[in-house]
Amino acid sequence: MIGRHRELSTPTTVYLSTPNSCMEWADEYIIGDPAARYISARGVVWEMNNSSTFNLALQCIEDCSGHERCPPPELSRLPTRVIDCTDPAHPRLVISDPSDKVLYVTLSYVWGEEQPHSTTSENFEAYTIAIDLGLIPKTIRDAITVTHKLGLRYLWVDAFCIIQDSDDDKAQQIPMIRAIFRNAFITIVAAGAKKVSDGFLHNRHAWYLAPNTLPFRCPDGSVGTMLLKGGAPPPDEPVDTRAWCLEERVLSPRILMYCTHALQYECQSVRININGSPSFLPTARDIPRLPDYVLAPHKVEQVSERELQTSWRDILRLYTQRALTKSKDRLVAFSAIAEQFHELWPQSSYLAGLWRHQLPHALLWEPARSRQHPRPSKYRGPSWSWAAMDGEVKAFCGSSKGCLCTITELQVDPKNPKHPFGEVTGGFLVLSAIIRMAAWDADKMELFKKDSSNRALVLSSNEDSENGEIGYVMADAAEEVSNAVCDIFVAVIQDTGPTLLGLVLAPANDGTCDLDTYRRVGWFTAPFCDRGAWLSTDARTIRII
Repeated sequence: MIGRHRELSTPTTVYLSTPNSCMEWADEYIIGDPAARYISARGVVWEMNNSSTFNLALQCIEDCSGHERCPPPELSRLPTRVIDCTDPAHPRLVISDPSDKVLYVTLSYVWGEEQPHSTTSENFEAYTIAIDLGLIPKTIRDAITVTHKLGLRYLWVDAFCIIQDSDDDKAQQIPMIRAIFRNAFITIVAAGAKKVSDGFLHNRHAWYLAPNTLPFRCPDGSVGTMLLKGGAPPPDEPVDTRAWCLEERVLSPRILMYCTHALQYECQSVRININGSPSFLPTARDIPRLPDYVLAPHKVEQVSERELQTSWRDILRLYTQRALTKSKDRLVAFSAIAEQFHELWPQSSYLAGLWRHQLPHALLWEPARSRQHPRPSKYRGPSWSWAAMDGEVKAFCGSSKGCLCTITELQVDPKNPKHPFGEVTGGFLVLSAIIRMAAWDADKMELFKKDSSNRALVLSSNEDSENGEIGYVMADAAEEVSNAVCDIFVAVIQDTGPTLLGLVLAPANDGTCDLDTYRRVGWFTAPFCDRGAWLSTDARTIRII
């Protein structure tokens, strides 16, 4: 491993990776070792709050300006409010001037606990004069320090830059999240902090075993020394479990990520430890960034619709694996990503998590088979939207051929009419489709009987097959049988050839419409049905809420 020359006093490391472990070879503790001239990799930086670490971070930022895939830094309009970090010991809240265009920093972190001293209507004016450091949680204090050390003045943090007790201010600021992170010069990610009081500028500790020394024969004939270390991949990060943090990360052009084990730099081109030491992040656990064309919509003419749909499916699946403190934020915490995709689909409408131009096939989203969650107790969206359920979902990304239904009317009621990508208060669609009655095999006190694949049998009359079995259902949620649910219906959406795909529906007449009204309770495939009998069934018009 021959790399560019570094100072002899710099620790050097050679890394090996095996299926079950990671190994490092280094001369970290031998100052002036001749092997340093020939081994380019270095040991992980443990000290977070010193000048050499900040210089390494600044070098990564400078190097990024030469990346072809990365947008150059641009002066941007400041968010409505920012923290002035000119004097880290005396920060204050600043109301920005719309005419000012400067570089600024954003912070992405896990709240993990209440922040009683965040900005409110009562303390707002006082905070514009000064914010007592004792009132600022450690993670945010550390972000103020980093902003100052990077030579920048302004920092945006949600807890202090959004008035937390004002619904009106939240309604104005949350729709701006996309622009705030997209236009930031750099985002600090407190990846290893479980809660806001933890901070992230403390020194890191090795996650591997004690080292052993090995000789290293240099090309010039001299013999140097390396240290052999064995250990596991670095730990998962708390920030990677939180839903809000995903959009903050993937929309940011540049990131300084303070991980549990190291400081990393991430941009559209690289994700590296700041001094070049390998990070040992397996691909499956490495958070992907959005494809270049999503972040540069002017390049979209070179991209197929199938590629765009795949990108949407992948980021949605990643998002729905994450947790929310407030269940009602299911759509809101994804709204900035949805708004970014709207740049690619400007002629389409975003309807409670689905895109109009992808309907009716987009109705065929699937819940994950790994785990079922109870149905949320409070309304978050129409039942035909993934927003109405908890847990991981997979958006439909198949062919649009073989459509057997028509949506004749569709309505979604956003809570904030100026923010169609956020929370909704109601919605329905009117569907003309083949509707067949079915029954669950419900020998347990649940609506859905699981087998080893978390699937349930759908039974119909014996005319369809010898035993009445026609296919399988993926339940949207774990729900108990009640007297109000006595009949189940299936609506056929698509004929793929080998099977019919569609929605499983339960009656939900609410007395507001003359049409039979249903709610979605699952997704089905019916490879064993009598196709002739099913496809010859006359379409019915129903309403799904």
